[in-house]
Amino acid sequence: MKYIKKYWPLFWGISILVAILAGVFFSPNNNTSNPSKDKFKYLSPKIDENFSPESFWSLSDLRNKIILEEKSNENNFAFYIEDLISGSWVGYQQDEKFIGASLLKTPVALMVMKRVDEGTWSMDTKFILKPELKDKSFGNLWREPDNKEFTLSELMEQMFIYSDDTAANIFINSIPGAERNNVYYRIGIMNPEAPIVSDPSKPLFKKMSAKELINVYRTLYNASYLTPESSEYVLDLLTKTKFDKSLSYGVPTNIPVAHKIGVYFLTGNPERNAHDCGIVYLPKRPYMICAMTKNLSQADAWKTVSEISRVTYEYFNQL
Repeated sequence: MKYIKKYWPLFWGISILVAILAGVFFSPNNNTSNPSKDKFKYLSPKIDENFSPESFWSLSDLRNKIILEEKSNENNFAFYIEDLISGSWVGYQQDEKFIGASLLKTPVALMVMKRVDEGTWSMDTKFILKPELKDKSFGNLWREPDNKEFTLSELMEQMFIYSDDTAANIFINSIPGAERNNVYYRIGIMNPEAPIVSDPSKPLFKKMSAKELINVYRTLYNASYLTPESSEYVLDLLTKTKFDKSLSYGVPTNIPVAHKIGVYFLTGNPERNAHDCGIVYLPKRPYMICAMTKNLSQADAWKTVSEISRVTYEYFNQL
């Protein structure tokens, strides 16, 4: 009993300290990672303690600047641009349909990597180059011997870095049509596939819009279909493309741009299309952009795309 009386002040002090610490660490309102999580029950997780309404800018001025800059070609292009911080977006003829061409290789990559995520394939899975899958339009795989084997990772690099059509054909031929259709549905775009025909006056794919195609990049950026690891892998490949005279041409070289071009210029076909869609990783202000053109020469088309990109970058850079 005498020990209790002697050390009672110490016991009392320890009890108070334990109570305080319990309140700090186990309080239901405590959230060290995001203090606003419980404060704002129905708002986006982006709204944290550092939130400022100034983060949300209208992009209408950007739209007007681009249209004014490209006034002479205003009937020959479309674009969709989205601020990845605020979610604000702006577009011009963004619902008009164009021949997507190689832009559709990015959805194909999602099909491939979904199989990797599920364990059906691995990065070392081998594929055979069948002669009927060779395509001379883009890339050099068609030059390789018939029935040569390539790993999945080798084909992915060829498909994105060099936009190789043969690599894309090998993947498409290896994935059942119903599975491909399901992927298109899951990422929010209509199935663009159409029967391949020999008549050059007809496109190989159904037409798609800039607003529709941007869903592919939003899916990758948010890792909402593939695992974060697979999404990162695809986006990293998209930063390594050899085609740098379009979106990336309007952005400083030190800023990564994950993008994919699409070109459709066939002899005998009156339609001429050249596009580029992707993500510009401007520090603290990344954005998505899809610029599409029609009925221009390739030189004029890439100049239009690069100018749209340049104006957009300068606008975001001053926000």
